[in-house]
Amino acid sequence: MTTSQSDLKEVRINIFSESLASLQREACRLGYHEAAHLLAVARETVEFPREGGSALIKPTSAKSQEG
Repeated sequence: MTTSQSDLKEVRINIFSESLASLQREACRLGYHEAAHLLAVARETVEFPREGGSALIKPTSAKSQEG
């Protein structure tokens, strides 16, 4: 059985997302609620290019950068 590159990439993305989720839960459990929130934001804002390469951060609006 062979595994395609897209299958491997999907596995890596899922592992990364699950790792962030695990860190988020642990931070919350330990009382680091701000850190847990930042990890949640990271999970929502990381974008993975379809053709491989490094993860990108999705642009945020100017309004959210001012706050």
